[in-house]
Amino acid sequence: PPNGIPFSDLIFQCGSVEWSKPQVIQSIKNLLFYNLPRVQVENTDAPGFDREDTYGKNHLVWDVLAEEEADRFQDLGVGFYYAPEFPAEVYINPSQGNTLKASYGRGGFDYLKYICVNAYHFTYTMTYPIVVNIVDESAFGDKGFIFRFATPILVDHNQGNRKDFRITQFERLETDRDFCKRKQDKLFSVYAKDKMTGEDILDVNVTFSCVNTYDCYLGKTRNDGGVGRLSTLLPAFCSPGSVVVTHQDYATARKQLSPTNLEQRYVDVPLVPLKPLTLRVQKRKLINRELQDPISLEPGEYAVIFLNTQELEDFGSMREYPQLHGYTESQESYLDNLGGDLSKINLAKDRITYELNIVLLNADNEPIGGFIQDWTPDPNQIAGAEEVMLTVIEQIPHPINALQQAQMMMVLEDEKITKQIEHAFR
Repeated sequence: PPNGIPFSDLIFQCGSVEWSKPQVIQSIKNLLFYNLPRVQVENTDAPGFDREDTYGKNHLVWDVLAEEEADRFQDLGVGFYYAPEFPAEVYINPSQGNTLKASYGRGGFDYLKYICVNAYHFTYTMTYPIVVNIVDESAFGDKGFIFRFATPILVDHNQGNRKDFRITQFERLETDRDFCKRKQDKLFSVYAKDKMTGEDILDVNVTFSCVNTYDCYLGKTRNDGGVGRLSTLLPAFCSPGSVVVTHQDYATARKQLSPTNLEQRYVDVPLVPLKPLTLRVQKRKLINRELQDPISLEPGEYAVIFLNTQELEDFGSMREYPQLHGYTESQESYLDNLGGDLSKINLAKDRITYELNIVLLNADNEPIGGFIQDWTPDPNQIAGAEEVMLTVIEQIPHPINALQQAQMMMVLEDEKITKQIEHAFR
């Protein structure tokens, strides 16, 4: 996460961004210790700032004196001091124990769903003391005198406040603690079934979900008396809810629980098996709207493949070919979370229609072609294959500006052209 003290921002980074609350509070104390002595009162005996120092003039000069009193205190010096050992009460909202977390998610449409976003907005309510020193070096026959006093600083939700205010603390709810511990009193069984064979699947992770917002992990299916299932107590806070089942060899499945399920105390969840296929990409040049014979990608060229479907729960793949062309470490981590071996792509062993989007780019990361189509591959071909060869179109001549790129994308959606493209299984 970013260093320092988080306030409000959007971070385009994969994975949840977190901060340690004790470290943030210590950063606040250090900031006060180093910066408060730099604060000066306008029209007092102070060194002053360089006129080019815009930040200092705008943030570290306190113009507190009335205009008619501006000349009365020019022989006095004023200083402010805070020590890290001074007591301080700091409340940060929202927080979860000793952790501050950004809200993590992805975009929801086409390519945007592959952009990882962390959004956060934290407010700080604080009370802490500072010491104020007022120095008159000419007092008592130039012997000098220092008047020192302490005063509290009050901050209410990031705003200074000299009035009494009520501290409101919002703790993010912890799923296991707040929702999942109160259980129903009767066992409920979850059976995970291979959709193609009807066989029970073991080691399937089962989660109870309420309105796609609150999740409670229930456990894994296992061999229970010769039957593969998970028998457990469902959470009582939400009814009927749904169960989400996941397994590395199957597409994630969600099953809404019906009144019948709750009465009979079991549910069958069919899972679609996945086939990992080695990914290959070739191209066909489009010249005067005529497709040429397939050829390999040229050195420096690469394709970005987006594969989605609405027919499977939470299914989405993004791949580059050749593999890992110019990925950052965070992108590699994110892509790895999307589905294991990045040289392979998972396809369902069932008849599924995918949204297949491919972008072809040159060595300068400029789009020079692509492919856009609803694609329904034959599951029999998938079952017997080890690799899939996708074909992408290269626009000739290459587009050289945004308008030509937009025109190219329209051509790539032309069914008269895309229907001539075939993807092969080997």
